[in-house]
Formats: sequence, structure tokens, C-alpha cells
Amino acid sequence: MVFVTVGPEGTESAQSHKKMSTTSSSSQADIIPADSANNADNNEFRSAKDLLPTLGKLFLNPLYVTETLAACAGVYYLSGWIGFLPKYFEVQFFFSAWEANIFAGELMNDQFTV
Repeated sequence: MVFVTVGPEGTESAQSHKKMSTTSSSSQADIIPADSANNADNNEFRSAKDLLPTLGKLFLNPLYVTETLAACAGVYYLSGWIGFLPKYFEVQFFFSAWEANIFAGELMNDQFTV
């Protein structure tokens, strides 16, 4: 595998995967900062008093609110579908109760299995 790097003057040089893998781990020290996430100054929530302003900022985000409402609508839709699907099969397709429940269970299993 070949990685192409761009030099300071814009020149490109190709380096093989073996050459990249044999570099020392000192290059990873540049990636990880000296102050890790364990430092109390870097924590996003230092106390419970920071929770309410953060939640306020979150609920003022229109994308977050839209996604949350869409998820709630989807759950509302699925709860009705799951509850009444066997009865729909009984009435519409003349299944018996046990056949409708098994068929609906197979459909729901296929819907929620990834």
C-alpha cells in the first residue's frame, strides 16, 4: 500500500506501507495531547450546575429538536403498527388469531433485525 504525502513546497512523495509502519511511536505523541481527558479542566461537565445551560443550548439547536421530534413520531407510528397489525391481518386477510400473530411476529422480526 502506498501513501502519498505532500511536502512543504507542494511536492509529493510516495512512501510504502512498510516504511510508514516502521516509524517510531514518537509521531503518535504529536497526535495525543499532553493534557489528556482525565484532566478536570478538559471535562465538559465539571458540575451539575453546567447541565442546565448545556441542555438549553442543546434544545435551541433546530437540527437536534427536529431529529428528536422525528424519532418520537417514528416510535408513535411503530407502537400503533405493532399493536394493531395482527388484528388487521385477521380482518383483512381472514387469518385466525394465532396465524395473524405468528405472521405479524415474523414481519416485526424482519423489520427490527439488522
